[in-house]
Amino acid sequence: MNNTDTLVSIVLPVQNAGAHLAGCLESLRAQTHKNLEVIAIDDKSTDDSLEILKSFAKKDKRVRVFANKKRYGMAICFNRGVKKARGKFITFMSAQSKSVPEKLQSQVTYLEQNPKTVAVGTQAIVFKKHGKMKKVALPQDHDNIYQLLLTGAMRFETVLINRYLLPKDLLHFRHNLFPMLYTDVFIKMIRYGYLANLPMFLHFHFSTAKKLGKASTKVTKTTSHVKLWLKSVTLSQYRPSIRSLITPLRNA
Repeated sequence: MNNTDTLVSIVLPVQNAGAHLAGCLESLRAQTHKNLEVIAIDDKSTDDSLEILKSFAKKDKRVRVFANKKRYGMAICFNRGVKKARGKFITFMSAQSKSVPEKLQSQVTYLEQNPKTVAVGTQAIVFKKHGKMKKVALPQDHDNIYQLLLTGAMRFETVLINRYLLPKDLLHFRHNLFPMLYTDVFIKMIRYGYLANLPMFLHFHFSTAKKLGKASTKVTKTTSHVKLWLKSVTLSQYRPSIRSLITPLRNA
């Protein structure tokens, strides 16, 4: 039986990710922190993704596979995975990503040594078309993250969350805020503890792969950002600056 005080639940939504899925799963199985569970939600894939997931589940009992009867999208997959998660710590993995073996252990150790921190991310490396590589360097301390939260101060799929610091139903994703559904969750969490990013590059993402969920247009990005900014001002204790509203709109 897993010790839930150190168990890490990894929610992994999958939709036609066969090209990168095996590499993603291998990187999770290779984690030095062994007390983990992978909750894989296949969102009605039409490639070999589900077969790959089932194959890994046969080799490793820590991999649990669930298949949607129809395509629901990212937010519902996340919410379904959260309900099935059993660990104190939870993270949300992209099937187009890999983690270095020490990633989860480094984050678990940080959260245990900093009991007032609700979530900790890492630095990331993104591989783009034609083999181009981009290092995503993010602020490390809470104050800087707070100021830049609406402009991408944390990379969602790198973040490990301490669920014991949160109300039971706080981790809920709203599909109508796509593509800002991740930042929405950060804003809800910020009243329950500090946010941090480790200085190490422990996560790799392949942006050339097909993404799960609907495509983002300038209109959807702008609309989603304005909705979230207004919600932050009126409904939460988070107080974003006017600059955090204007800057993303200029870059949309």
